[in-house]
Amino acid sequence: MLKSLAITLCGAGALLGGSPLALGASPKVDIAIIGTGHVGGTLGSRLGKAGYRIIYGSLNPDDPAVRALVARSGKGASAVAPAIAASRAEVIMLAVPWASAETAVKSLGDLHGKILLDPTNPLGHDEKTNLAVEFSLPMAGAELIQSWAPGSRVVKVFDTTSWLVLANPRIAPGPITIPIASDDPGAKQLAMELARELGFDPFDAGNLHNAKLIEGMALLYIRGKHFNGKYAYEYYLRPRRLRSGSPGEAPE
Repeated sequence: MLKSLAITLCGAGALLGGSPLALGASPKVDIAIIGTGHVGGTLGSRLGKAGYRIIYGSLNPDDPAVRALVARSGKGASAVAPAIAASRAEVIMLAVPWASAETAVKSLGDLHGKILLDPTNPLGHDEKTNLAVEFSLPMAGAELIQSWAPGSRVVKVFDTTSWLVLANPRIAPGPITIPIASDDPGAKQLAMELARELGFDPFDAGNLHNAKLIEGMALLYIRGKHFNGKYAYEYYLRPRRLRSGSPGEAPE
């Protein structure tokens, strides 16, 4: 029924909701990427070259720029209408501007049981200050996406760095952390493996409610480039063992 993903810690069948499979037993999963802009195109081309079959969901799949993107996205890549792309994959990435997110998600049909990777940020732009601004939302953008696609397995991922860094992590002098949040352990594990495969250091940020904090990190990242002139600062979270019995060290 599903192709499996070779995973370090467990078989992809477990991650995708099926039965566990032996490590490396089958080809990697197909990934539908809704959107062909900087983020979608960058991640699609890199994942395609890593062996995943990429299916772009585009409103203009025959556009020459989209065809060129498909050509550099690995063996078997294609571009079709968004709903068709979503129907052909069990892993979907929503790589559209926030203003289009609700319409895009609701146009994809039934996503029940499918992993929905969310690299979007609910941000706008203040023309007066030339700064990114956060929309006033009652919950995380990722939680809204979950409400628009009931039964899907939403994962917040790949939203706290530039598409230029997603294209080539080596432009930053050192490791880069990608915070990842989801209510679904299997979906989160798949996202963490994708991040590792692309050269990043995944950080388990807990459940999907914490996506609100991750989206705040994205806002700080974007504004930081404005305030710090010629430098961008990438996130790298380093582990430190908690000192048991010390004030302020107990996990909440």
